[in-house]
Amino acid sequence: MTFFTKYKLFFVFPTLFVSFFYSLALFAEISPAREDTQGQTIQAIASLLFYIQEDIESTAQEDSPLSPLTFAPEEIEYLWARAIAFYPALFPIKEAYEKAHYINDEGMLKRCEEEVRSIWLTLNDEPQSSAEPLNKTLAERTYSFKNVSDNPLVNNKIKKELAPYLLPANSKITAIADQIFQTSRVTFNSQTLTEAGFNILYKQPRSFIIVAKHPSLPDYLIKLYFDTELRIKRNVPGWKWFARRCAGANLVRKVIKKKNIQYFTVPQKYIYVLPSFHAPAKAAGVDPKVAILIVQDMQLVPKEQNYLAWRSKVTPEILNELYIIISRANGSSYRPDNIPYTLSGKFAFIDTEYPFRDPDFKSIRPYLSAEMCQYWDQLVKQGGPL
Repeated sequence: MTFFTKYKLFFVFPTLFVSFFYSLALFAEISPAREDTQGQTIQAIASLLFYIQEDIESTAQEDSPLSPLTFAPEEIEYLWARAIAFYPALFPIKEAYEKAHYINDEGMLKRCEEEVRSIWLTLNDEPQSSAEPLNKTLAERTYSFKNVSDNPLVNNKIKKELAPYLLPANSKITAIADQIFQTSRVTFNSQTLTEAGFNILYKQPRSFIIVAKHPSLPDYLIKLYFDTELRIKRNVPGWKWFARRCAGANLVRKVIKKKNIQYFTVPQKYIYVLPSFHAPAKAAGVDPKVAILIVQDMQLVPKEQNYLAWRSKVTPEILNELYIIISRANGSSYRPDNIPYTLSGKFAFIDTEYPFRDPDFKSIRPYLSAEMCQYWDQLVKQGGPL
């Protein structure tokens, strides 16, 4: 297969344990003149971080399309060399990591992992923790906030966090949402929701989110929590999960635009703060919610067709783009149900509620054909498309 040729050239080593400087010299002939040096650096370090985490977790078993991805010693050496060629400050981390391996120092291994993660996040220009990525105040933005000001459920902290993701004041969606939600407390429970004209599509058991659709917004889905829903996922309020979903979608969208991605898309996501004058008082069995999430309907194919698409429609070009996005946008576990196939012929990143997770290159593997899984493994081991 021609798309393996470049990879094979990289990994034909005369011995199993190749010296670091041999690997570095080999790589120096390949890519110092690459025009997207920072992008190549991000990719190399993303693969390196993934390897380190897999190594620390000791999850690698027999390497097959249905098992965790494993790295041979020469592949590890090459990956370090490739990353260091772009980012020389990694060299002492490599030495410390190998020393920690030799003396079996788990604490030092973890510290090395954190150092590599810090570099990766810095290069991606994103926060280094799950802290809120929101640094704009309402006054600095052009979004409508009439439901936000003087809302007793929305303090200054919430205002600041939601501000970047609110529906624009001039959006047609805002006007329609106002018509729907300002007449009564639509989101109190399932009865009030259906009485307002919504069709409840399904309830998400792990997040406790209700997904619904309204005829006045045919191109969008509404995600919400009932006021009568008292369960809280991981003790994080629903409005914060909505903000994270918006942040994650924006990260993916930024990569798609910057890298001219052709085979993947991401829905528009907006937060609509509910009017407070219909909000019920907090009481036993009632916890009034702050906002809902309005999401572009991506017109997904049925589940069976989605799995078939991942098995039969994926090409090396598609996997190249997938790697580029994962290495830069962080995010959730990447499986077909999180990146489903759409009627438009693209794969959509719909699950974006974890925008600050480490790169996950293994979750998609069981859903690829054997040929494409092999290509994907080689892509990860070489630090992405070159």
